[in-house]
Amino acid sequence: MELQEYVKTLQKLMEDRPETKTMKAFTSIDDEGNGYRELYFAPSIGVYFDGGFHDEKHLEEDKEYYAEYHEDEDFTLNAVCVN
Repeated sequence: MELQEYVKTLQKLMEDRPETKTMKAFTSIDDEGNGYRELYFAPSIGVYFDGGFHDEKHLEEDKEYYAEYHEDEDFTLNAVCVN
C-alpha cells in the first residue's frame, strides 16, 4: 500500500467517525491478529530491502557498512515505516 492511500483511509475514517481522532492507535503484529502493539513512534523514511527497514538516519551514519556488505543494493529511499 502506498502512503497516500493509507493517509486517505485514515482521513476518511476521522471524517466519518470524528471520535477516532483522540483514540489510541495500534498495529497488528501479524496478518492473523495474534497480537497488537500501540503505536509509539512517528513515521520515518528509509529503505526497505531483504525484509528489513533501514531508516534514513542510520543509513547515513553507517553508509560505509552498507556499501561494503550490501554493495548490490540500491539505497534510494523507497519506504515509510509508520511505527
